[in-house]
This record gives sequence, structure tokens and C-alpha cells, in this order.
Amino acid sequence: MFNLFKRKPYVHQYLNLPVMPEIDLFKLFPENPDQLNHVELDPKTMINKEFVDFMEGISGLRIPSWEAFYTPPGGGIWLHADTDHISDIARLNISYGDGEIIWWQPKKGFTPKPITTTFGVNYLRAEAHQCNEIHRTPTNIPSLVQVGMLHSTYCPGPKGRWTLAVPLAEKSEPKHVSFGLAVAMFSDYLLNV
Repeated sequence: MFNLFKRKPYVHQYLNLPVMPEIDLFKLFPENPDQLNHVELDPKTMINKEFVDFMEGISGLRIPSWEAFYTPPGGGIWLHADTDHISDIARLNISYGDGEIIWWQPKKGFTPKPITTTFGVNYLRAEAHQCNEIHRTPTNIPSLVQVGMLHSTYCPGPKGRWTLAVPLAEKSEPKHVSFGLAVAMFSDYLLNV
């Protein structure tokens, strides 16, 4: 049986999904290959119905939005949390291209400040010198990721990386799914690596 508590910090979980999204983000968004990019996706026209149906069919799960992020070669997405405070929020990430996600903890005495993104959402923002790295993992396999903590990405290769990012919310409530609840919701698809 899979032991939810064997890894500390437990911020990442690889998945073996029965259906994958059929989407070519490089073809859909070819401009600005050397710049960060964040786009909203229309699941009805940009993602195959089988994958959307699979995600929407998970008991208790609601998908509030479909997004994608581009990380240029040799670049990264700055340290941030996907809310205006440190919290417990899960997201499904499927990356296309080499890269890794890195989680951080603020150093003693430092409190990250919220910023407003181009989508009008409040995120926490920090710099690496203000935090300690606590975990990192490659992002080449579909994954549940903890995005309520400070995290960043890095794309070491000569090519950029797109990530399909699927925020997860509870069907009955407007709130996000916690990381532990996301692991339970996707328990049939966990890869124990």
C-alpha cells in the first residue's frame, strides 16, 4: 500500500494517468520562445474530450480553469505561491520538455509579500536568497504538485518547456483541493517512485 507520509516534505506525487491530454502547446503558442508565458486554455477546443471527461469524472473534483505556463531554455519561473499566503493547494501539472520544480521555505524573519498577477490573482512572491530550498524533482511525468507553498521552476535544457497546469477544486465548495485530498482523489493512478 502507498504510504502518504513516508516522504518529507510531501509536495509532489507522480501519476500514471489512463488518458493523456492531446495538446501541442508549442504549436498553439509559438511566439516569444525566449520569454515566460502564461495562458488560459479552452478545454472544449484545445484539449481532447477524453482527457477533459476523465478529469471532470473524478469524484468530488471540479476544474475551475485550464492553464499553461512556458519556461524558456535556461530560464525559470520565479519563486511564488499560488495564493496570497502560504497554504495547502494542489494542482495537476503535465510538462512537455525538460525541467524541474523546486519548493522553498522562507528564511526565519522573512515574510513573503503578495503581488497581483496579469490575471488579477494574488500570489506570494519571493527571491531565492530570502528562502531555503526544501525539495526539487524533475517534471517529466504527470504530477500532483503542492502550489500553496513557495515554489519555482527551472528549465536546464536548450529547449523551452510548456506545462499544462490544472488547478483542482472541490466540487461542492469554491475552495481549492488540499494536496492530501488530491492524492486521495487520484489514488488509483499514483506512481510509487
